[in-house]
Amino acid sequence: MEPEVLIAEDSRVRLRAGLISLAVSVVLLGAKYQAYLLTGSTAILSDALESIVNVVAAVFGLGGLVFAGRPADRNHPYGRRPSRAASSPSPPSSSSTRSC
Repeated sequence: MEPEVLIAEDSRVRLRAGLISLAVSVVLLGAKYQAYLLTGSTAILSDALESIVNVVAAVFGLGGLVFAGRPADRNHPYGRRPSRAASSPSPPSSSSTRSC
């Protein structure tokens, strides 16, 4: 297969995974809120509110994948694929958090 075809397929797989992640986050948020309505438990409400962070993270991740999937242009001759790193969480041992 040609490299362009493999890159396009890779981008589609990543985008599909991002969409699935967003959908699962939204479904879980809805299920937790529904459980709160049924039980009245503030612990379940707290967990549901925490799930909002997961939805926001999935939206940012999906946005990063869409941006990284843009084709090469004059200012980005190799594309924007390195921007994927900006949308993923960095490990605690990254160079920005290491002590001297």
